Amino acid sequence: MNEYGICFIDNWFTNELFNSSSLVVGQRIFVGGTYLSNAFTPRMVSLRRQGVMGSLVANSVNIVSGNQGSFQMQNDGLLTYSAGGPFTVDTVNQTIFVNINGLGGLQVAGTPNLLARGLVLYDPATQKPVVWAHRVRVLP
Repeated sequence: MNEYGICFIDNWFTNELFNSSSLVVGQRIFVGGTYLSNAFTPRMVSLRRQGVMGSLVANSVNIVSGNQGSFQMQNDGLLTYSAGGPFTVDTVNQTIFVNINGLGGLQVAGTPNLLARGLVLYDPATQKPVVWAHRVRVLP
């Protein structure tokens, strides 16, 4: 199989971020191909946006500037298993925060339950999954 892509982003850069060596447990992917004579032949894999629920790890918010930074999340699902513990959620200034005033509000919020929605990518430096969040919601 030679075609890897990121949902709704179709350019040369996507193969650098997502390819056969960057698949990790817990990613939401779409596999397309052909089915002929009771055999499925995969032709492409596309990374999809997904939501990950969990709790904010206390004292883990790192603010670089504005809403650019990161925090750690713990969940009872595949990402915590894949990461071997809490995983990183990276944010940018364009990340949308719901029910909280950005990373600054998250920094003083304690350990609320969250829903982070975005792309789960492989971090070659840590060899663990990282969520690049488009939206972070504090759950009631």
